[in-house]
Amino acid sequence: MRYPTFGTADGWFKNFFYKTTTGFPVGVIWLAVFFLLAFVLLNKTRFGRYTYAIGSNTEAARLSGIKTKPWLAAVYTFCGFCCGAAGVFYAAVYTSIIPSTGNGQELLGIAGVVIGGTSMSGGTGTLVGTIIGVFVMSVLKQGLMSMGLQSHWQTFFTGLVVIGAGLLDQYRVKQGNKIIR
Repeated sequence: MRYPTFGTADGWFKNFFYKTTTGFPVGVIWLAVFFLLAFVLLNKTRFGRYTYAIGSNTEAARLSGIKTKPWLAAVYTFCGFCCGAAGVFYAAVYTSIIPSTGNGQELLGIAGVVIGGTSMSGGTGTLVGTIIGVFVMSVLKQGLMSMGLQSHWQTFFTGLVVIGAGLLDQYRVKQGNKIIR
């Protein structure tokens, strides 16, 4: 059995990824940098257009001449890069990394994305909506913790929000299908 590594990060590492020198959190600056990078990538490039096309209807994208497999590989590679960057930021903030620390966080992530307007059926959604949805889930999580609720009740209420967001997504899809017909 391997135990997690403990210790302190080098000074340059913490300064570059975590420490605030002006009272403004460096994490917010990095969030803005990654947000702008992803925004330009998704809205101003072929990569973004193809990503939305493949997410909306893979078969239609393939029939329109998009080689979907390499583009899907590129999307997953970009997602992996973002996850790796998140791990580096996590390592800068905390001195120990335990692999099971993030268990259950995927629920909050999915809920934030769906609340932000991304459809579970794919092809729709915006980066701005996703950021807003993630902020909503963050406020919900912090609010439930500050109320002193036990963790199982926090998960319950978060689950209710996820179910509500999923039902709202299904309602929007049905309304969109009615308009098309």
